Amino acid sequence: MESSLAPFGTPSDDGIRPGGFLEALGNSSFRYLWVAQAISQIAQNATIFVLLVLVERETHSSFYTGLLLLSALLPTVLFGMAAGVFVDRWPKRRILVTTNLLRVLAVMLFLFFPTVLPLIFLVSFAFGTISQFFAPAEMATVPSVVERRQLIAANGLFNLTFSASQLLGFILVGPAAVKSLGLHGTFVLLAVGFAIAAVLVRLLPELSPAASPRLNVTSVALNIWHELIEGVAFLRRDSLLLLAIGQMTVIGALLLAVGTLAPGYAARVVGASASDAFILFGPAGVGIIAGIVVIPRLSGRLAPHLLPPIGLFVSAGSLLLMALAGLARPDQFASGVWVPILWSAVLAGAAGVGIGYALVNVPAQTLVQTRVPEALWGRVFAAQVVLGHFTALLPLVALGHVADRVGIPWVAGAISAGLFVAWLVSWRWAQMRVAAAETQLSDVDRAIRASLE
Repeated sequence: MESSLAPFGTPSDDGIRPGGFLEALGNSSFRYLWVAQAISQIAQNATIFVLLVLVERETHSSFYTGLLLLSALLPTVLFGMAAGVFVDRWPKRRILVTTNLLRVLAVMLFLFFPTVLPLIFLVSFAFGTISQFFAPAEMATVPSVVERRQLIAANGLFNLTFSASQLLGFILVGPAAVKSLGLHGTFVLLAVGFAIAAVLVRLLPELSPAASPRLNVTSVALNIWHELIEGVAFLRRDSLLLLAIGQMTVIGALLLAVGTLAPGYAARVVGASASDAFILFGPAGVGIIAGIVVIPRLSGRLAPHLLPPIGLFVSAGSLLLMALAGLARPDQFASGVWVPILWSAVLAGAAGVGIGYALVNVPAQTLVQTRVPEALWGRVFAAQVVLGHFTALLPLVALGHVADRVGIPWVAGAISAGLFVAWLVSWRWAQMRVAAAETQLSDVDRAIRASLE
C-alpha cells in the first residue's frame, strides 16, 4: 500500500505539489467552507474559554478543568467511529448544516444553568456528541471542493483559521463578551455565530456521499461493525498513514493538556487570574500561525514527512522552557530582576508549542487526505479523532489531579519528556524512510544502467 517517497530535500511527497493560498481561495465553495469554519471555530473556542474560566473560578482546581474537557471528549470515544460511518453515507452539506443548528441549541442550554457544574458537564457532553459528526464531515469536505494540488494550501488555511480563531475566541471574543454582555449575553452571541455558520455551509454544493449504496439510518446502523472493520483494516495496511495519525494524536493530546493546565498556570503559577489564561493561548495561537506561514516554504525544501518530527522536537523544548520558568515563585513574575527573563521564557515557550503543533499537524493531515480513498474519508478521519481523544481520556483526568498535588510545572516537564520520546521515534522512522527511498532510487539506477549495457 506504500507509495514511493522522494528523498530528503525534495519538495513533494505522494505527488502533492504545494499551491498558493490565493489559488485555494479562488474556489468559491472553499471560501464558503473556510468562512463558516472561521465563525464556528471562534464560537467554539469562546465557549471553551468561558467554561474553563467558569470552572476554574468555581473550583480553583485543574482536576475539574480536566473533567470539563473530558466531558467534551468522551463522546468522541463513544460515538466517533460510528459517526464516521454515517459521514461516509450522508451528504456532507446536510451534515454540516444540521450539526451547526444543533450546536445553536446546545449553547442556548447553557443559559439555564451557567454555574451548576454537573449540568455544565452534561451539556458539554451533549455539545461534544453533536460535534462528532461535524469534524469528520468538515475534514472530508475539504478534499471534495479543492483540487489535489491545492490541498497543502487549503489545509494550511484551515489550520491558520483554527489558530486565528483561538486568538479571537480565547483573547478577544470570549473575554470581551463576558465583560460587556455577561454570561447570558455571551451564550446568545455564540449561538448566533453557529447559526451564521449553518447558513454559509448551506451555500455549498450538494456533496453526494462517496460510499455506495446510500443507506438509511437503520441500514447503516446494522452495518456499522463491518464498516469500522473495513476502515481499520485499511489503516493497518499503510504504515505511513498510521505514523501520520499517531503524530496528530500526540500533538492533539498536547493541545488538550495545555488547555487543561493553562487556567491554573495563569492563576497559580504566574500569579494572574484564570481569565488571564490568554497570556498562554495568545502566544500559542500566534506560534501556530507563524508555523503555518512558513510550512509552504519548508515543504519546498524538505520532504513533508520530515516536518512532523521537527515539530515534536520544537514542542518538547518549548514546553520544557515553560516548565522551568514555572518553578519560580508567583511573586518573581511581578517584581525583581527575574521578571523579563521569566516572562520571556513563558511567552516564547507558549509560542514554540504553537509552532511545533503547526509543523506536525498540517503535513500529517495533508498526507492522510491524499492516501485515503474518498469512500473511507469519514471513517479514517473519525478514527484519527477517536484515537486522539481516547489516548487523552485517562491522562487528562490524571493530569489535573497530579498537577493539583505536585504542581503544574512538574507535570509540564513530564509531558515534555514524553514529547522528546515521540520525537526520537518519529525522527528515526523518517530517517528510515529516506534510506528506503534512496535505496529504491539506487535500484532503479542500477536497472537502467544494466539495460543500457
